[in-house]
Parts: sequence; structure tokens; C-alpha cells
Amino acid sequence: MKKKTKFKKISCRMMKKEDVGAVAVLHSQAFHSVDDDELAKRVRSKTSRALVAVKNDGTIVGYTLFDFEMDEKRKVMYVANVGVSAKHRGRGVCGVMVPWLVARLGRYKCKSAYLSVFSGNDSAVRCYTRAGFKFDSSSGMMRMQYRVPRKRTVKKRKAA
Repeated sequence: MKKKTKFKKISCRMMKKEDVGAVAVLHSQAFHSVDDDELAKRVRSKTSRALVAVKNDGTIVGYTLFDFEMDEKRKVMYVANVGVSAKHRGRGVCGVMVPWLVARLGRYKCKSAYLSVFSGNDSAVRCYTRAGFKFDSSSGMMRMQYRVPRKRTVKKRKAA
């Protein structure tokens, strides 16, 4: 039996209008729903953004929907959905998308991000943990949070 290998090249980019159909298919695969209207509303929302993971040949194999909220006077990124095509699960797609988002928190002027995880979705928990998310026990659900590390200033020594 041939061993599954991770993709050699997956790139992430913001979703374009022409990607909505492919993302709707992935959404129905990942969440077993066919509510395209609800997905379309989220994609067209002024606060929502969408990221897609694209294979070398241009095939969209994953997507992430994220919004922005105010939490205690701070802007926070809420990762609403992370979906990967059934055929490409377990091959590192989520492991490319989530760190891509985390690396761009500063660009969106966010100090933290959070998401909710379905109980028992161990592969998602592993992916989010690798990206730096930690469980938030205050919420009472499977919620994970990422906080941007504070920059430490290093004092330079005076030359003797």
C-alpha cells in the first residue's frame, strides 16, 4: 500500500469571487451541509474574509473563513470555519493554512485569534496546537486561543 505523502507545494491566498463555487463544495464536504446561501452571506459580509489553499495545479483543496470582533476593546480574529476536501485530509493542508493566518494577525491589527473545535476532532486539535493555539478553559467548550507573543526589547550594552 502506498503511503500518503504531504504535498510538495501548497500555497495560500485570499479567496477570489470565482472561488466561491469550489469553496461551497468543500464546505458541504467538510460540514455535511448544503446551505450555500449561508456560506454566500458570510463570504460577502464586510467583516468576513476567506483564505484558500491551492495545490500546484490550481485546485482549491482547503479554505478558511475568518471574521473580526471586538473583545475588551481589542480587535480579535475569529476563525469560523476550516475545511479541507475529503480527498486531501491528513496531508498537511490545515498545517499550511492556520500558520498562514497566524502570521498575518499583525496585518489585521489583532493581538489574538480564537476558534472552536468539534469534540473528538483530534487531528484539528493537533494542527491548531502546532500553530500555537492553546485551550481556553473559561469558555466551557472546545475553544482554542492564540495570543501574539509580546516583543521583548533587548538592551544593548555600552561599549567599554
